[in-house]
Amino acid sequence: MPEYLANLVALFHGIIVVILLSGAVIGGAGFLKKHQFWQTLYLVTVGLTITSFLIFRSCFLTNLEKSLRAVPYEGGFITHYL
Repeated sequence: MPEYLANLVALFHGIIVVILLSGAVIGGAGFLKKHQFWQTLYLVTVGLTITSFLIFRSCFLTNLEKSLRAVPYEGGFITHYL
């Protein structure tokens, strides 16, 4: 069961990474100013990411996934999956 939850956390974490990376790119193109929902989603995601790093000194999703894995991986989320 925890391995299944770890996979869900990894999937959610991947979605967050895509939102952060794509939001930075399309934000520079002015897309976010025209679409309030995407702008709000991007800014909330950035805010939660910064807060996580300030409080936990790392990404809490990475720590949660590692704690759910039977054999946790070394390093961060992006370095592990790329």
